[in-house]
Amino acid sequence: MTFTGLLWGAVFCGNIAFAAEQLPAELGDLVTASVERGVPGHLVEVKAREGLAKGVPIASIRPVLDRLVDNLAAAQQMHEDADEVLLSTTAGALRAGASRSAIVEVGSSSPEARIRAISTLADLLRLHFAERDAVRLTVRAAYTSNPQASLIAVSETAGALVAAGVVPRVAATQITRALDPGANDDELAAVQTANDGMSP
Repeated sequence: MTFTGLLWGAVFCGNIAFAAEQLPAELGDLVTASVERGVPGHLVEVKAREGLAKGVPIASIRPVLDRLVDNLAAAQQMHEDADEVLLSTTAGALRAGASRSAIVEVGSSSPEARIRAISTLADLLRLHFAERDAVRLTVRAAYTSNPQASLIAVSETAGALVAAGVVPRVAATQITRALDPGANDDELAAVQTANDGMSP
């Protein structure tokens, strides 16, 4: 690393240390420890301040931050040279219950829309879609002519359907049809059958 790189690195760590000092000691120490682990301390600090602003007790904030640090560290292992947006999005998907293999699959389906695809996967899992259906719908949307718009539409449509009382297994079939109006009945039946017996 060049001297300039070392200098900027020292400045960055100094800024994080200063920011950590402004937090309650228990949380500030965790932010500092996250930087030492190689995790972007800024993301941890923002989450800590968000909890404090909402009046959440420190005892309840700390386990959330612990999980965030673990998920950010896992995200770094999955993506080389990832920026904070990709790391944060991947950490969110892990928190939603996504497996690493699912994240890799949807992320590689549309390189230009990778962050949006991982975000859509997380959205569907938070709505209690089975992971296999969440991956299938996300990948299908990513392969359309306008993946960004299709992925956003999947998230919004899934949310609206579930809010209206449609169980995820049925919503998955409806979204599949919307994504591919030409899908044949056998394919749609296969999606429905795969969902039979699954809890919402």
